[in-house]
Amino acid sequence: MEVGRPINQDEILNNYPLKNAVTMNIHLRKYMLTYYKKLIRDVQQTITAIENELETKE
Repeated sequence: MEVGRPINQDEILNNYPLKNAVTMNIHLRKYMLTYYKKLIRDVQQTITAIENELETKE
């Protein structure tokens, strides 16, 4: 593939390293999204636990 010219879809489908890289990128993004969702949920649970603890101390 030369630099600077448009890539057609057949070329992507026939170019396995590029196809694998695109697939890998999609899987990585899905994994990171799942990871961040879990992280956010954990942080929210921690905040809720701290709020509950503060309410019981008052």
